[in-house]
Amino acid sequence: EEIYSWYVDYYRTHSVEKTELYPGVKDLLELLSIQKMPSAIVSNKPFEITDAILKRMNISKEFVSIIGPEQTSHVKPDPEGLVLAMEQINKRQQAMKRPIIPSENFLMVGDSHTDIEAGKNAGTKTCALTSGYGNQEKLLASQPDVTLHMACELIVHLQHPSNF
Repeated sequence: EEIYSWYVDYYRTHSVEKTELYPGVKDLLELLSIQKMPSAIVSNKPFEITDAILKRMNISKEFVSIIGPEQTSHVKPDPEGLVLAMEQINKRQQAMKRPIIPSENFLMVGDSHTDIEAGKNAGTKTCALTSGYGNQEKLLASQPDVTLHMACELIVHLQHPSNF
């Protein structure tokens, strides 16, 4: 507990020092907003740190839901956080009088095998990003539905959903 507390304090203080958005992510988020495609973040990072990063990048408002490990009993690859995010998205869908989105129509995008496994465990489609920090061998072994190098490549795929 003491080590974890030190880590969280240190990371909270230094989490945004060298953090940058991947190229094209702002454009991707803009497209999602224009097309009214809700998105969420499910992170194994402490919520406070994820929230600070998103605010620093000025993109926190782009997400219907931001889930951290404090909101769940289990972290990815357990699907609990992803299921919670999908529930929150669907509550917003209902409030806006839009159709509920079934789990098989969600897309879990991630750079680690735990992301892909969480998506599969939650019944979503999955997209692996090979430009991230995850172990690529494990990532590809998790057999995602789609593999892309960078998140911005999703722009093309989202304009042609039959690619999923």
